[in-house]
Amino acid sequence: MYRGLRLKGCQHRWLRSEARQGEEMQDELAPYSEFEAEVAGRFGLLPNFFRSAQTAPELIQQLWGFARAGYLDNPMPSVFKERLFVWLSRFCPMRYCIVRHVGFLLGHSHGRAAGDTAAVPQTIDEIARLLRRPSPWQREMGKVYALLEGLTAPIDTWPDSGSELEDAIFACAAVLFVEPVRSERARRALIHAVGLRRFEFFSGCLAFIRTAHYWTILHPEIDTEDDMRLLMRGHEDLARLLLEDPEADRCEMGERLFEELTSLRELNERQELERAKQALEEKDREKDQFIAVIAHELRNPLAAIRSATDAMRLMQMPDPGTGRLVESLDRQTMAMTRMLEDLQDAARTALGKVSVRLERVALPELLTDVLNEQQARAQQAGLIVIAQFAGTPCFVKADRVRLRQILDNLLANAIKFTPAGGTVELSLAQTAGDAVVTVRDSGVGFDRRFADKLFEPFTQEEQEPDRRIGGLGLGLAIASRLAKLQGASLSAASAGVNKGAMFTLRISVAA
Repeated sequence: MYRGLRLKGCQHRWLRSEARQGEEMQDELAPYSEFEAEVAGRFGLLPNFFRSAQTAPELIQQLWGFARAGYLDNPMPSVFKERLFVWLSRFCPMRYCIVRHVGFLLGHSHGRAAGDTAAVPQTIDEIARLLRRPSPWQREMGKVYALLEGLTAPIDTWPDSGSELEDAIFACAAVLFVEPVRSERARRALIHAVGLRRFEFFSGCLAFIRTAHYWTILHPEIDTEDDMRLLMRGHEDLARLLLEDPEADRCEMGERLFEELTSLRELNERQELERAKQALEEKDREKDQFIAVIAHELRNPLAAIRSATDAMRLMQMPDPGTGRLVESLDRQTMAMTRMLEDLQDAARTALGKVSVRLERVALPELLTDVLNEQQARAQQAGLIVIAQFAGTPCFVKADRVRLRQILDNLLANAIKFTPAGGTVELSLAQTAGDAVVTVRDSGVGFDRRFADKLFEPFTQEEQEPDRRIGGLGLGLAIASRLAKLQGASLSAASAGVNKGAMFTLRISVAA
C-alpha cells in the first residue's frame, strides 16, 4: 500500500513523469471494450477498479450493475453520495477507493461525483475538512445520536455539504459500516432522522461501498490512476490525509470481518447445540418407549412365575428345601414386580402419558394410611418410626392416588437406606399457603453435590461392589415427576455420607 510513502522526488517507481499528462494519459486509459466505454462515459474516465478481474469480465460487469443500483443511480444527491463514499473509505486499509473518489469529488479532469455531469465540484479545502472530521471513536456518540433522535420528523431533503446534520448522519453511517453487530442505536437514529424509505437507499449505498472496499482488498494489484498520483504530488497535505489516516489501521476491515464471522460461528454453534439437544431428546423418548414396551412384555412371564410359585406353596410339599425355594421365589417375584411397575411409571411420566385429577385431599389421613402400610417393613428392618402430624388438620389440592405414590416412595426409600437401629421421622407443617411434608432418616445419607442428581432416572450414589441396597434408582425420579404434575416440588438434603437424609415435599393447601 502507500503508508510509508514520501511524496517528494520522482525516484519512486509509482511516480511517473510529470510530462505524462493530457492526451497521453487519456490514450493510455482509453477504453478497449463496449463495457469499458460505458463506464468511462459515466465517470468521465475509466477507473482501474473496473479494469480488474480481466479473466472474468462477466463478473466485473455484474459488479457494475451493483454500482449503478446502489451508488450511481441511487436517488440520493450525487455530491452527498460521493462525500459519503470518501468518508467511509477512510476506514478501509486499501487506499485506492478514497483516493479515486476524492478525485470524483474534485471533478473536472478527475471524473464526476457519482457519475453525474451536473454535480458541482468540491474544493480541496472542502474535502480536507471532511477528512479531518473526528471519527465516531474520537467523539461522544451519545450526543450525535441525541441530535438525530431529537428531530421532530424525518428530513425532507438530504443535508448540505459540511452541515451539522450531514456530520451526524456520516458518523452514524461509520458506526453502522464498521461495527454492524454493535450498531443498533446508530441504525435507529438514522431511521428516525431520514425515514424508512430513504434509509433503504442509504443502506444500498453503504452495501456497495463495502463491496468495493472488499474487492480492493482481494485485488491489491488495482493501481491508483495517474491523474490522482500527480494531484497528490502537488498537494502534500491532501496526500497525507488520504494515505496516512490512522483510522485505516484502527478500523481495519479484516478485523471487523473476523469479528462478524466469529459472531456467525457462535450462532452456528448455538444452532448445532440446539439440533444436538433435539436429537438427544428424541433418543431419550425412544428409550422411554423401549422401556415401556419391555416392562409391559415382561409382566406376562413374571405373572406365570408368580402363579407357579403360588401353586407350589399350595401343594405343601414336605421337603424343607422346597419350602425355602418357594419363599425365595416369592420374594424375588415381588421385587421384580415392583421394579417393572417402576419402569412402567417412569416411562409413562416421561412420555407424558400420566394424568392427574386434582381434588381436596385430607393430608394427615393419607399420611396415616401410608405409615400404617410401611410400619411392618420398618419394624422388620429394626427401625424406629416417629410421626409428627397427629391432630393437624390440613387439606391439599392433589391427586390422591399419585400423592399416595409419592409418599410411599419417600417412606420406602428412607426405610431402605437406613441401617437397623436407626430412625425414620415423618412430619407435617404448614407455611405460606403450602403444606410441607418432611421425611427424615438417620441412614446412609449422600454427598451434598449429589442432591440434584438424586431425582434423575436410574441414578444412585456409588455403593459397595456387593450392592447390598438394590433397586433401579427410579423411585425418586418418579416421585419428582409426579410432584411436578400436581404443582408440587420435591427436594433433598443431607449433611453428608452416613449422616442421614431429609426429603421435603411442598404442595399447595386447598382453598
